[in-house]
Amino acid sequence: PPRRASCSALTCTPFIELTTLADLFVQLYVDCVRNCLVMRSPLFQQRKLIRSVVTSPSISTLKTAFSASNVGRSPSKVAAQSSTMADDQCCFYMGPGTLKIDRRAFHRPIQQGVVQRMQTALPEDKRGIILLKGGELQQVYTTDGEILFRQEAYFHYLFGVNEDGFFGALDTRDGRSMLFMPRLPASYGVWMGVIQGPDYYKAKYDVDEVAYVDDMAAVLAAAAAPCIHLLEGTNTDSGIAVQPPLFEGSNNFVLETATLFKQLTEARVHKTPGEIAILKYVNHLGSRAHVAMMQVRDLGSVLSCIGGGLYVVWYAN
Repeated sequence: PPRRASCSALTCTPFIELTTLADLFVQLYVDCVRNCLVMRSPLFQQRKLIRSVVTSPSISTLKTAFSASNVGRSPSKVAAQSSTMADDQCCFYMGPGTLKIDRRAFHRPIQQGVVQRMQTALPEDKRGIILLKGGELQQVYTTDGEILFRQEAYFHYLFGVNEDGFFGALDTRDGRSMLFMPRLPASYGVWMGVIQGPDYYKAKYDVDEVAYVDDMAAVLAAAAAPCIHLLEGTNTDSGIAVQPPLFEGSNNFVLETATLFKQLTEARVHKTPGEIAILKYVNHLGSRAHVAMMQVRDLGSVLSCIGGGLYVVWYAN
């Protein structure tokens, strides 16, 4: 049988010059491949596989390929802003060289479209405030570990909030948007860093008002809306029922659940120009990532390691 590579290969000097964030992700993938294959393949096969990742044109030219494509020249540039948007607090992006999304240009048309649909479906005296609940962190069984957080889809669609524990409100009478954030104790700052206040999230998500969740009932009452529209229905793909959220003081409001689910679900089917631009971008990126993965496939390769090539391309772009 072929001689196994020695463990010294795990600590050999990397041959990649780390000059960019993308290079860092490539190096991380190289380390993953090296660690996974060191006990399975001869040393020369490892080096061949690693070099094929590093020299892959799919990784080195991905950013320029997108900028030169029809997606980059699309009229739908409300989602893909210039590099100066990186300094804007209201811009969402995953690092230098990645797609930049101006939340104001992206989510405002979505909110306006939902408001128009609700106004069409309801008489004027029945138009209230839409209230959606964001996702919550889930623990791993009885441990203090957390499952990777994914935002609730309807809430993210309407408000674009990444953090957990939020509520979002949208007034169907005038389109006014509000967020309600959790009031975190000062001790959270030990692990989570600076605890931001309402003004920070108001600027970040470009909403008209931000208050704390424990003040939500008072804020909604002050708005004097005829009702609160809650999400209730059944996902036709999974068959899972969407339950309306409960909140402190909800028994003091008229809760309406017959309209929002249908109108919001229908709105998500019809894409705005900003959504179309993002779909084009991620389809292009996903295709290039799969090409990069196939280019590093080799006899004896471990699926979990080769699949990591997808993440190299995704997270670097």
